[in-house]
Amino acid sequence: MELTQEQQETLNKLTQLITDKYEEQIWNECYYPEDNHEIRDLLATLQQRGVEVNFSVTLTPYDNNLV
Repeated sequence: MELTQEQQETLNKLTQLITDKYEEQIWNECYYPEDNHEIRDLLATLQQRGVEVNFSVTLTPYDNNLV
């Protein structure tokens, strides 16, 4: 599906906002853990082994004509 320039810019902005929001929430869980330490422990293990962890969101447009 071909996106217009405006649609692509909106999609890019939304992707960045969602990524930033969830990355912040994940790191907050690591710094201020409650009952579940699983994410923090896995990230710490990877970081100790020299692996940088990045978060991303993928948004996929669909064809309105098919709905």
